[in-house]
Amino acid sequence: MELLHSPTTIHHEPRDVGEDENRIERIVSKRTQECTELEEAIKAESQLANGYIEDFERTTKEELSAIDAEMAILVKRRKNVEAYHTQYREKVQHISESYLSPLKERLDHLERLNRLQRSLRAPITRLPVELLGYIFETYVEMDKTPCMLVLVGPVWMRVALSTPKLWRHILVTNEASLPQEESWEIGGDVGLVSSYGRYVVCRTSARVISTLPLSKTVSLYVSLRIRGSLALPSGDPELPLDELLGEQTSHRLGELEIKLNSTGTYPIPLSWYMKKSDFPLLRAVVIDETGSDWDMAFMRQILASPNLTNITFRSQISREVAGLSGWSSVLHLSFPPMSSPDNLNQFCSQLWNLQTLNGTASDWPNENTPKIRFDFLEEVTLKCKPTYLHHLTLPSLTKLDLSIVPEWTPSTPNRPPSYTLPALTNLCLTLTSDAGPYLPPQSSIPALDTLTIVNVGKCQTLPPEIYPSVRSIQLEGSGSTNYYACAFNAAPNAHSITIIASKYERNAISNALQLLADTRNPEGLYLAFASQFYLGSTSKPVFSKTRILPFVKQLLTNRQTIGNPPTVLDVVWSAQRTRPTGLESYVKTRR
Repeated sequence: MELLHSPTTIHHEPRDVGEDENRIERIVSKRTQECTELEEAIKAESQLANGYIEDFERTTKEELSAIDAEMAILVKRRKNVEAYHTQYREKVQHISESYLSPLKERLDHLERLNRLQRSLRAPITRLPVELLGYIFETYVEMDKTPCMLVLVGPVWMRVALSTPKLWRHILVTNEASLPQEESWEIGGDVGLVSSYGRYVVCRTSARVISTLPLSKTVSLYVSLRIRGSLALPSGDPELPLDELLGEQTSHRLGELEIKLNSTGTYPIPLSWYMKKSDFPLLRAVVIDETGSDWDMAFMRQILASPNLTNITFRSQISREVAGLSGWSSVLHLSFPPMSSPDNLNQFCSQLWNLQTLNGTASDWPNENTPKIRFDFLEEVTLKCKPTYLHHLTLPSLTKLDLSIVPEWTPSTPNRPPSYTLPALTNLCLTLTSDAGPYLPPQSSIPALDTLTIVNVGKCQTLPPEIYPSVRSIQLEGSGSTNYYACAFNAAPNAHSITIIASKYERNAISNALQLLADTRNPEGLYLAFASQFYLGSTSKPVFSKTRILPFVKQLLTNRQTIGNPPTVLDVVWSAQRTRPTGLESYVKTRR
């Protein structure tokens, strides 16, 4: 069936224009009214919000004002509190000063009294005054000033000031200051005192006059240190030489040390002060004079002292001094190195009472030395050719320090010197390369017990078993194994051995220990009787612990094997003398 479509026809009815306008006006009016209401609502909300803000700002300002007021009050209170505290502290400090200061002074006084009571109860306070004075004398002899003892306390002050021997040392000098010079305020008649070690320094006559009464009548030890030139006749008017060397005090002079360094043409005229003096108690004189000729009148007066026994020269003596007489009373005589042997030859024949002779001239005795007998000479230091020792007869000599001068002249006989030292027990030899043929044989020194060899590296000329009586041997210096073998063979019966070398000679002791500890020695064991070993020196450490320990263990094993373990083993490898760490148990078990 076929459908037929026909166009639809829409009919529009005509609309009223006025009605539409009214409808639009109503809508606009409605929308306008809504906007008005919305604006009024917004305005009302804004007014309410502004009210809230105003209320908040008003409230905040009031609170801040209140807070500021409270802060101001607190600040004011704090200032008041601080002011109150300041006033309180001032009051407390005032009260402390006014009330506590006397209490503190009282407490300090009580503490001083307590210390004084404890010191009075100390054992040293119960010593007799004489014994305490003797202790003070020993202290001063150690080159300590007696002024320190005076300032310890009233008891010590009384004892020190009443002990004359403490104040017997007087140093007179014209030098403005001395190294390590100290000043002490003692008080009383003594006043301010300057000291130089044990000596009271005197530069003026007034100081000597105030010091001499403290020593009362004991003998004086006076040291003169004068630099420059003194004018004749009275010299420096301030230098108190007349008070000490004049006739009023010279009879008390026991020891005199003179150190003069003259810069003038003429000698310092000590004899002018001594021309009317004698020295009955003078025992010892030390002279060190340089820069001028010797005061011969002074030397004659010194040698004329009846009790003079000790003379020490620290400068070269002149031929004129050597030609003086009066040396027979001297018992102990010392010279500086390199003194003239000819000057010593001049007066050596007068020294028949001599007991000690040190620092003699090089090459003395020599071919010009007269034959002389020293019956009382016990110790002597010589540097000479052994050939000329027979010029001296020394029946009482017990210690000889001999530095051997080489025999350079072809005419010198190549044979041991013919002399005898029957009482010699201690011999120190400083060797040279050709000293061996000229050493004194055992027959010349039958009582020799201790032998010291310096420069062990020159021992290749030592004859074997030259000193069988030696029980103690000391070797100094470095050398090869052969040199030590030669030294050991020279004294095969030694029981004690000391080996010393410098830190630059570390192989020295190692070489010696190789011999002492080597059991494969084809010539037999060196020093088989030795049981005391001193290896090194506290002033000369030579090796490290790790280096020496194997040798020491081998030495102990060796001695244990032959049935002669060491009784003393003193090993040094540092500034402290001690046994090597790690060796204690080994020594204990092997012994």
